[in-house]
Amino acid sequence: MDNDGMEKRALIAAVLCLLVLFLYQSFFVKSKKRPPQQPAPVEQVEREEIKEEIKEAPLPPERPIQIPSPEGKAEDVTVETNLFTATFTTAGGRLKDWKLMPYREEVDPNSAPVNLVSNSDDHLLPLNLDFLGPTSRIICNADKKSLILDRYGEEGKLSFSCTIPEFLRIKKEFVFFANQYQAELFVTVENLSESPLKGRLSLEWIGQKDQEKKGRSYGYVGPVAMIGEKVETKKLNKNNGLPDNVRWAGYEDKYFVAALIPRNSPDMGLKVNKLIEEKERVVESITMIHPQAMITPQRSLEQSYSMYFGPKDRKLLESLGVGLGKAIDFGWFNSIAKPLITVLNVFYSFTKNYGLAIIILTVLIKILFYPLTQKSFQSMKEMQKLQPKMMELREKYKDDKEKLNREMMQLYRTEKINPLGGCLPMILQIPVFIALYQGLWNAIELRHTPFIWWIDDLSAPEDIFSIPLFGFNLPFRILPLIMGVTMYLQQKMTPTPTMGSSQQAKMMEWMPIIFTFLFWGFPSGLVLYWLVNNVLTIMQQYFIRKKG
Repeated sequence: MDNDGMEKRALIAAVLCLLVLFLYQSFFVKSKKRPPQQPAPVEQVEREEIKEEIKEAPLPPERPIQIPSPEGKAEDVTVETNLFTATFTTAGGRLKDWKLMPYREEVDPNSAPVNLVSNSDDHLLPLNLDFLGPTSRIICNADKKSLILDRYGEEGKLSFSCTIPEFLRIKKEFVFFANQYQAELFVTVENLSESPLKGRLSLEWIGQKDQEKKGRSYGYVGPVAMIGEKVETKKLNKNNGLPDNVRWAGYEDKYFVAALIPRNSPDMGLKVNKLIEEKERVVESITMIHPQAMITPQRSLEQSYSMYFGPKDRKLLESLGVGLGKAIDFGWFNSIAKPLITVLNVFYSFTKNYGLAIIILTVLIKILFYPLTQKSFQSMKEMQKLQPKMMELREKYKDDKEKLNREMMQLYRTEKINPLGGCLPMILQIPVFIALYQGLWNAIELRHTPFIWWIDDLSAPEDIFSIPLFGFNLPFRILPLIMGVTMYLQQKMTPTPTMGSSQQAKMMEWMPIIFTFLFWGFPSGLVLYWLVNNVLTIMQQYFIRKKG
């Protein structure tokens, strides 16, 4: 086999690794779908279960609480900043909307902004507080009807006071900043009665994932928390209620995260519930539960939280200093992918175009691996010189495989050749290929980012026009076609191997078509990367063959 054939196979092996990773994540990493069940009670029953999760030393019996029916009509309170628009309701001081103004649901700049509060049911809104019962049924007093922060560095406060006369008052004070996705929440629980009150303060976030669209991301959508130094997602369902070092908890999808960060009580429990599970949607809650506490008469309990409701931008997340940057996970080779995306952003700072930045990054990777590639080619050339002797040995010992293996190893030792010398340099490059694949697939930097002409979103497949075919609309895409052509040219530049089965040769002939089909639904940024890599490989093959 000549050097080009060996390189071709090594590259295909790398691509197959990428595809295995993609298929594994698509079909096995995602949460298993559970059978539909009736919506779980969301007011009293779930929260009573939460109260029994964490056992502590006995305290005086808590006074029974009767949550009053709402008196009056709930009103909306709006908060507008340069980055988001939020809507609260005076029913429990909960959150109805949190719209990220710089981010749109679609590429069209006139489309609706991304809303991190995806559930529309009024009784299932996030930021509900619970001490002796849910506050969602209490109509609270707000200290203002609206809050507008439009000057850089400006901050403002919004307070809700939720009172059960002669018994309990819960105050929620929010602090917002004009140019930050971060906000602060200060909670005060005041005992207005003449008896001690005991309970567990809890704060809840509720999120929803669309079963048909699978969120905004075609990736994991659901509860997430950082416990100690590890970020947990699906395992949270197995560890409900266990007290631990909870650094933050919330709800995430591919590009955005809503995170609640306890500031003075990390030793708490977590509870994850499926509130609604239907064919079209799943509504889930994740609740942070503080240790049991007693409030003596006319005294109060205080807790504080930071909140981050925004994009998975690594700089913004890491600036909070609680490990929130770990919410960005690029998979198996995360430690390689993050530096690659950092370099990509450096190139973007010069080019102002992420498509050009991808091209430059691909060229840089090819240059860095050039010594390894040369070493691989040299080893393959040496192996090529042994082909006649290897053929003789195979013919001579075709009926004795054990003898054949011994003679082959002796031949390698005599000629001082490592049979894996041509493959190992290529194998060393596979982690980088996979890491860059993961990085480009998940980086929010590419979301709704245009390249040139018809490519208006590097995070999604091209959307030029569709061709009706057998009752389906087949999207027509240019980049995957060009990539398939480059794979075909690579194949033509690679002479037919002197060894190997005819079945293997036929399989190789189908590879350009197979990969064109597989890349058809990939984001444009990924296809662009692999297209550029193919072109560079063709050039490399041409110069090596000309030199040799």
